Amino acid sequence: MSAFPQVESEPAVAPKVSTPVLLRVSACVICVLALLCFLAVRSEVNEHRAGMKTIGVDAAPSIIEAQKIRANLADMHANTANALLHPPGKYDKTLSDYEKRRVQATKAILEAAGNVTFGKAEREPLLRLLDALGRYEAEAAKAFVLHQRNEKDFMLYHRQADQIMSKEVLPAADDLDKANRKELDHSYATVRGGSLRAIVSTALTGGLLLAALSVVQWFLYRRTRRIMNPALAAATVLALWGMHHSLTTFVSQRTALRTAKEDAFESIHVLLPGAGGSV
Repeated sequence: MSAFPQVESEPAVAPKVSTPVLLRVSACVICVLALLCFLAVRSEVNEHRAGMKTIGVDAAPSIIEAQKIRANLADMHANTANALLHPPGKYDKTLSDYEKRRVQATKAILEAAGNVTFGKAEREPLLRLLDALGRYEAEAAKAFVLHQRNEKDFMLYHRQADQIMSKEVLPAADDLDKANRKELDHSYATVRGGSLRAIVSTALTGGLLLAALSVVQWFLYRRTRRIMNPALAAATVLALWGMHHSLTTFVSQRTALRTAKEDAFESIHVLLPGAGGSV
């Protein structure tokens, strides 16, 4: 036996983390959550802006121009037939309408060519359109000359012009419309999905930020018996306002986009002259 009495060891007590340390950690967590919330909102805003540019600046105007091209070309072709139905020298008004539509179609083609943003999908229909239109005008000119001379062969050239218009020119205009419509639909689906993702991510990160601020306020109350910390209260109000403003903006933009595309643009596209129709 030992000559010295044994002393029972007391269980080790974990050191208590001081309040300042916990507050510093909490401040870092709050800053990280605030940054995540800001980045989430900023990222979705940039994506939404890019999608809206594709829809409103790149695709929709080109679709309108493609429909103008088709409508003017179809009317130009109708004026060709009307002129050839009249006796020689009796169709000056019809030729004037033909020339007017030709100029309008050319302007619309130039507008569409100046707004090429989707590369090959737009360039190829425009190239086919310009090539076929030149051949159409050549055949129509031959028909006009022969008709003016009162020669029956003018019908042969008119038929050739009709074949070029119906099988090459107008289909090329339709393909130009379809290329831009495909991009518009894709961008619309992307923006709609992005806006829903923005709503979810903003609600999630904003909710975590508000929860963290509430926990820190509760912690201060338990440790210091302070009912309210002015800085935390101001930060909570600011976070709540930012979250509410972001969510309402995303929701309103989502609704406005759906109204503009599905309710307004779709109706206008259907009502446009020559929208997907035939000569």
